Amino acid sequence: DDQGFRMESRVFPKLHQLGSDGNYYTQAEVRDIIAYARDRGIRVIPEFDMPGHATAILVAYPELASAPGPYAIERYWGVFAPTLDPTSKKLYEFLDAFIAEMAGIFPDDYFHIGGDEVNPKQWNANPRIQAFKARHGLKDNAALQAYFNRQLQKILSRHGRKMIGWDEVLHPDLPQSVVVQSWRGHSHLAKAVRQGHTGMLSHGYYLDAMRPASFHYAIDPLDKEVAALSDEEKSRVLGGEACMWAEFVTQDNVESRIWPRTAAIAERLWSPRDIRDTRDMYRRLDAV
Repeated sequence: DDQGFRMESRVFPKLHQLGSDGNYYTQAEVRDIIAYARDRGIRVIPEFDMPGHATAILVAYPELASAPGPYAIERYWGVFAPTLDPTSKKLYEFLDAFIAEMAGIFPDDYFHIGGDEVNPKQWNANPRIQAFKARHGLKDNAALQAYFNRQLQKILSRHGRKMIGWDEVLHPDLPQSVVVQSWRGHSHLAKAVRQGHTGMLSHGYYLDAMRPASFHYAIDPLDKEVAALSDEEKSRVLGGEACMWAEFVTQDNVESRIWPRTAAIAERLWSPRDIRDTRDMYRRLDAV
């Protein structure tokens, strides 16, 4: 992400050496986490955000950027300009080698590529990228990102992985095998499912927003626009994800943000849509 690259890479060691301030997980630590989780029925899926939110990658390897460096790790949160160059052959060679390494560490079939909040500033200012778009008939930056995602999906497929992306990756040219994760609402989830994708909902389950458990409990992945879909389309909704983004937490208070509200979200996601008894939920949440 922009604020740090948190995973040891032995193939591209500058990622964690230069992009993390020394705060990263070793491969041995990650393998321990994966094994610990597996024993408890939990799957660990990595997310490496690209082509935007990628400043920490570019601190280490600025030659992969859409504009000249040097780059520095971001110290604040937001949407920043540094962006991977989707026209670069060198970038895809890098991603092929990197994904091969990570696929050897994370055994799960799924691999999250982020894809959210891509700032097009560098793409718009780069004449070579603009010429590439014209040459390939890419009418806008959304089409350019879709081009990038198609190349990335091919790489992931070669390494036996299924791609997940945030809902900004949705595009008519996106292969239907890509899972779309919606953080912007039910309408984006419904759109993805109508286009043949499987999907999941994060909107409404942001623990960092400090909403009460009753707020999260009242939202179901099959609500709103999704409720109007056919049964076959609804069957492609995988579920949802409770998100704990870290802009406003420290290691001292993060546990109090995650629990007990995650228990309420968990029950929401494993329960039928018509189970909505908030008073009874709170009775049982007290016990939790």
